Amino acid sequence: MLIEQTSTPLFHFKLEEGHLQMVIVHNKRGQYGIIENVFVEEKFRRRGVATRLVAEAVELAKKLGLYKITLTCNKSLVDFYKYRGFEWKENGQAYCMRMNLDGV
Repeated sequence: MLIEQTSTPLFHFKLEEGHLQMVIVHNKRGQYGIIENVFVEEKFRRRGVATRLVAEAVELAKKLGLYKITLTCNKSLVDFYKYRGFEWKENGQAYCMRMNLDGV
């Protein structure tokens, strides 16, 4: 097995009120973005901060010519992302799985 460390592009969208990260990866179809770590400080929630962060990530993805953006979220946030143009694709999509390595 060959293991290589790559310099995968990571974009960090920062505001005083919160942040979002998007990594760019590729498969046989082309490049796509994975949104991770969307966070808004509690006192700024429900004020459009996350909407602004997601919109900026989508605009960058379009400029870079990415063919899709993926993300995982809590069930309570599905409608938030649906309203912003994301949709659940049952064919070919996976469930969000996790393995804690720190014993927590």
